Amino acid sequence: MKKLVHLLMPLVLLAPATNAHAQTFVDAGGTACKVSVDAVPGDTTYHWQGECKDGKAEGTGLLTSSLGGMLRGMFKSGEPYNVHGFWPLSFQGGGTVIAEFNATDGVTMWNAIDLPNAQGTLTPISSAQLAGGWTFRSVDGQCVEQHTYRPDGSALTAGGEEVMQSAYGLMQVYGKTQLFGLVKTAIASNSKPDCTGAVSPAEPDSTKVIYLQRESPDRYLTCSISDEPLNCFGRLERTAEQNRDERADFH
Repeated sequence: MKKLVHLLMPLVLLAPATNAHAQTFVDAGGTACKVSVDAVPGDTTYHWQGECKDGKAEGTGLLTSSLGGMLRGMFKSGEPYNVHGFWPLSFQGGGTVIAEFNATDGVTMWNAIDLPNAQGTLTPISSAQLAGGWTFRSVDGQCVEQHTYRPDGSALTAGGEEVMQSAYGLMQVYGKTQLFGLVKTAIASNSKPDCTGAVSPAEPDSTKVIYLQRESPDRYLTCSISDEPLNCFGRLERTAEQNRDERADFH
């Protein structure tokens, strides 16, 4: 959706309500070389381009993941030492987005999405309420998309000629039980026009945020990140049960 292209937000330090520091050593690229990364979904694969020492990544190289992560710089004993890039960040209870990641002399720092103060602070929550298939319609009815939000934190959007894979997370706006922040990061796209005729970028750092105003468990207003009052540009409605699995398998 063209509306989302304009919602790229500045990056700031994320509140410590994530599991971003649960690190483990994983195999990279089917070799005997291991790297230490923050825990992400178990079916994620990794690839290290660089040297190995004692079975672990060593020296300057490039680490990528199948979920869209990319870290470039120096590793020591398999751990990021002086690196910069973007890496999957998993929320407690489900949902994953791509966040900026830096390591300086072995000290790591995550950055994620900063939202305006008008709507209050946000806390990552379970994304279970979004799991399944949804239809998006713009206010003018001219833009229609099919969305699938999977329990593993991945998402699929199809509208116009565009098909896009994303990672997503859901956040609760403090003090507003019916208002949520939907954080999405583009992972891959067929680079064709969406329902507005625009071609959206699909880059590791193209993280976007919109507000979801819940009208019912099966219907949400989609709203821009802006000062009050909310500027809502469309609506998400849950699709029929029989269509949900079909959309989840669409690639």
